[in-house]
Amino acid sequence: MLAALHFLSCKKHENIPSSPPAVTDTAKLRLAGYSYTPGNLNAGQLDTFTLRFNKPIHLNSLQYLSSYCLPDLQHTLTDGDSVILFYNFRCGGLGGDYPFKYSVTDSSGSTLSDSIVFHCYYHRAITAGTIQNYFLSKDGKYCWVVTNSPDQIVCLGLADTGYQKTYALNFTPFNAGYNYYNNLIYIPAADLQHRDTVYVMDPSTGEIIKPIPIPKDTIDHTDNYAYDVLFGSNGYGILRIENDDGVGAWLVLDSRLNDTLYLHPFFTPGLISGMRDLASAAVKFDGSEIIGLESNGSCRLVRLDCNTHNLTEVSFPFSPTAISWYIVANKFADEVFVVNLQPPGMNQFLVQNYVMVGAFTGFDAYSASSADFSYRAGENFYVYYFDDNTAGVVDYNSGNILKNTDVNPSLSRISSTTDGGYIVFMGNNNITMIESKDLYP
Repeated sequence: MLAALHFLSCKKHENIPSSPPAVTDTAKLRLAGYSYTPGNLNAGQLDTFTLRFNKPIHLNSLQYLSSYCLPDLQHTLTDGDSVILFYNFRCGGLGGDYPFKYSVTDSSGSTLSDSIVFHCYYHRAITAGTIQNYFLSKDGKYCWVVTNSPDQIVCLGLADTGYQKTYALNFTPFNAGYNYYNNLIYIPAADLQHRDTVYVMDPSTGEIIKPIPIPKDTIDHTDNYAYDVLFGSNGYGILRIENDDGVGAWLVLDSRLNDTLYLHPFFTPGLISGMRDLASAAVKFDGSEIIGLESNGSCRLVRLDCNTHNLTEVSFPFSPTAISWYIVANKFADEVFVVNLQPPGMNQFLVQNYVMVGAFTGFDAYSASSADFSYRAGENFYVYYFDDNTAGVVDYNSGNILKNTDVNPSLSRISSTTDGGYIVFMGNNNITMIESKDLYP
């Protein structure tokens, strides 16, 4: 009996293989995902493109499919050779579309060759025509843009990215501003035939309900034309104008009095004050004042009280070599960001309650610079800036540049939404949104 059992046991073990069977990889090689991470020039970190595959691979080739730039791409493999990180791109940055062709081979000898486009933004809304200017709605849900060829004003959804409404115009628009007192949009014209007129549009229908003629220059009687319009919460506003000789000024535009245009009582004919020509203007967060930055480098702010109509000034001790460039008003707080063109060592600064606060942190403002505040929680002193195809984040409380990164050269003009979620750039025929966390986590 025992002999029989031993015999059967031996027969059973004869069926056990001496080594594990070979594992055959039957999974088809495929791209599992891809992403883009903007770099930080301030920290020496480069933009990084990532390709993730479902198995380990060997990279055969990688090519940027554009003729305008030939980058010296470098790469590394991570995660068991299943992820390719490539960098040293230097041909664009945040907000662009970048096509690449790749070829990889897995351990079985299977080769995968394909093309892919990295869309380095959250959303892009395309418009017909060339965008001249834009503004964001107070709630941060919409963007209004004016375009040339065709001449139109377009409302784009930022919260609802599928929303787009277009109104054709029979004049060429230069700019537009929203009046929350009467819920109408005021559009300065740019073409020679209409540029001495501001048109008022009902945004619910797109109907132009009235023209506002701009009076001629009182001194040499040349035409004046408008390029900017701003309103306080009570409908009292200003119209920034310029004559044919390039001399700037501003008029009161009072929508409570049937859109009456007149010279502010502070000014008398023949008296030209520096405050008559504003380099930039913005509305205070509560709509109680319109704030102007005097031209010609004085670093002097003009305060126009929309309720009392009083005009006062605030001066700041600053270098006489600084040239005042533009201001940005915080939409939730009594805070203004003042930007100057300046020699090395001179800096931009913050104003809270008309007092300079925080630390100076300079950035170059010579190349179509623009800026806006961060509206994310805990970032009260943070400012987003854009200049020379570079966007960044500055903390004016500590004086630190937290991050700056390359931006696609087709984009300009930065704004941020009041919900803190998005940063908006203007393209030639598009509005491009990125998530704020993509610029600064």
